[in-house]
Amino acid sequence: MDSMQRFSNLPTYLPTSYHIWNADVFFFLKEANQDIMRNSSLQSRVDSFFIYKAKLPPVLNATYGPFSVEQAVPLDLMLTTASFDFTDKFTFNWKLKSHILDSSIYSNKPKIQTLFYIAGKDWDDYNSAEMLPCVKMFAFLESREVVASCEDNEHKALPAMERIGSIIVYPNQDKLKQSALRLDDNVMIRLPLSPVKEGDVVTFHVSLTDDSLADQFVLRIKTAPGVKITDVRVSDADQWGIQEETDSERTTAIITCVHNDPTAENR
Repeated sequence: MDSMQRFSNLPTYLPTSYHIWNADVFFFLKEANQDIMRNSSLQSRVDSFFIYKAKLPPVLNATYGPFSVEQAVPLDLMLTTASFDFTDKFTFNWKLKSHILDSSIYSNKPKIQTLFYIAGKDWDDYNSAEMLPCVKMFAFLESREVVASCEDNEHKALPAMERIGSIIVYPNQDKLKQSALRLDDNVMIRLPLSPVKEGDVVTFHVSLTDDSLADQFVLRIKTAPGVKITDVRVSDADQWGIQEETDSERTTAIITCVHNDPTAENR
């Protein structure tokens, strides 16, 4: 009997209990492929949690028997953007989001529409006297700059500056008369009809045909003498990803285009 293995009644992990204060909605997480040996110690324990909604800086409480300790969750671990770290002015845990409505504009109609919205705010608990942020947007085209701001001058703009995206500026819409050339059953290229002189920048638009089911294609480019490839851009980076291989003279290129979401309609 003495040679038989004896099993201990002690737990193989540190039996600590957790609670989070100042958080309306939070979750304790468990990894699907978590290493079983990670918490097999009576000296330390590692767990994950996610704070979904909070009005004040959350505080983590850990209890082990008669012992208890608390610590505020660092702001750099929260989803709060740096713009809203000023909890004395703005409600905690706001996230300012932005979305550029059109990824391209014409030079004769340079109008950029951008949607700014606040995520993480409990609007059911909104007070009309509560300060809302004022956003100032800068648009740069080469050395020129355009600034637009909210109409409420009483509320100061946030001090942080963040790049929200870029757009493509096409020439005057009247000059964009093009002819379509079908390369094969899937790929179509649109060519400008207007005369081109030396020094002009010409844009060729490549797209899939309406009946194409292709999710990727490879485009090989070889320019005529005196012509160089200046840039390759995708109109919707969320839908398409490109890989470009261009020689040092920028006269030949191999461009691999892959559809990020084959189920999407925008092709």
